[in-house]
Amino acid sequence: MNALAIQTERVDDIPLLIAQQQKMGIAKILDQVIQPHGNRKGLSVGEIVPLWLSYILSEGDHRMVMVEDWIGSRLILFSDLIGKPIRPKDFTDDRLAGVLEKLADNEVWETVETKLGQHMLQVYKLAGTDAIVIRLDSTSVSGHHQITEDGLFQFGYSKDHRPDLAQYKLMLATLDPLGMPVASLIVSGEKSDDGLYIPAIKRSQRIVGKGGHLYVGDSKLSSRQNRAYIAKSGDYYLTVLPRRHQGDDEISAWIQPVLDGKQGITVVKISKDEKKGEILWALGYETTRQQQVKVDGKLYHWEERVAVVFHPAQAKQKRIWLEKRLKKVEKKLQKLVTKRSQLNSRWEDLVFVY
Repeated sequence: MNALAIQTERVDDIPLLIAQQQKMGIAKILDQVIQPHGNRKGLSVGEIVPLWLSYILSEGDHRMVMVEDWIGSRLILFSDLIGKPIRPKDFTDDRLAGVLEKLADNEVWETVETKLGQHMLQVYKLAGTDAIVIRLDSTSVSGHHQITEDGLFQFGYSKDHRPDLAQYKLMLATLDPLGMPVASLIVSGEKSDDGLYIPAIKRSQRIVGKGGHLYVGDSKLSSRQNRAYIAKSGDYYLTVLPRRHQGDDEISAWIQPVLDGKQGITVVKISKDEKKGEILWALGYETTRQQQVKVDGKLYHWEERVAVVFHPAQAKQKRIWLEKRLKKVEKKLQKLVTKRSQLNSRWEDLVFVY
């Protein structure tokens, strides 16, 4: 009688990760977009990536050199999960680097991202429902990388306060409130954020469509070109208008009617706690203004809604910040006056009277 051979493999969270990726259609979409070379043997890109992602998510490790041994210790498990035999050599660091090289192609990645988004999201226009909200935000990712002329990692303004490190920039469009990524854009680290918004919005529109959606972003979204593109697309935007982009006359025209009592305001209060009760959170009103910008060589007009808001807590913080800056300036001026008086006294010592 043959001896019973027992092989033990750790399952952990791997079946759940594989099942979720199968539901997302990752393997099918990758194989549709990336056609392997005719002489390529073994697993396709679409079959490799879900197993590789499972390693990254399960182990919290992005190193390629570790994947081959990890897969090799779970051959029966993965073969059953994907429905075909696998071999560890499909997951050498060279094979994985080749997969990354294919995904690094901008055209390939944009197609993959669009197809994934269209597969996972279904957008319906229903009467009386709120608009889809998409939040746009950018960040920088820095590291100890060698700088090359056309490389992704470059020196630029560092949001991590590490100007000594090379970086790349990532713009992400996410569904609110899910936080689900819709579109992403990666550029070299020396580029400004302003030019990333329209490309990210265009990618999002390929997935969710145009018309009736709300794009939310910080003050860098508020450039007139960005706002004009969104309005022309039939979508909406919510952003902060930097004071430096508004004329003093326009700001005064918004504030003076309130001070004169000619403009009514809305008082917004929030309940802090039982002891303090309701506190004043904001004062404000809404107005409109006409905008016009050249888009694709043609002048485009639209009406813009503007919310003029006074936030007491924010005003208090700004006053504190201003007082600190004034104190610093006063100290520097005092030092300058002291140095000048010392220089004057020394000069008088050198003056001879005849």
